[in-house]
Amino acid sequence: MWRIFRQGLTTNLLNPKMALFVLALFPQFVRPSSGSLVAQMLVLATILNAMGLLVNGAVIVLVSKLGRRLATSAQTGKRLNRVLGTVYLGLACRLAWPSGR
Repeated sequence: MWRIFRQGLTTNLLNPKMALFVLALFPQFVRPSSGSLVAQMLVLATILNAMGLLVNGAVIVLVSKLGRRLATSAQTGKRLNRVLGTVYLGLACRLAWPSGR
């Protein structure tokens, strides 16, 4: 588990998209007249991380429970394969017959 945590942390810290997002978004919410810029940035970063933890944690818990339920039911697996096949067939038809724009 520690190795997985370190890998995820390293990936997130080296993610240039996240750094650009923070650099583009945070200055809009930081006011020099309201005190320390570093403190304001730390508060905003803490809020952003807490929200991400809550949302990602909820998704992880929900998907893990759903995955366990789906893994134990062969009938559900067959239904999901049919739905996925229908989606792929629909996408293939969409590509084969593009709209006349």
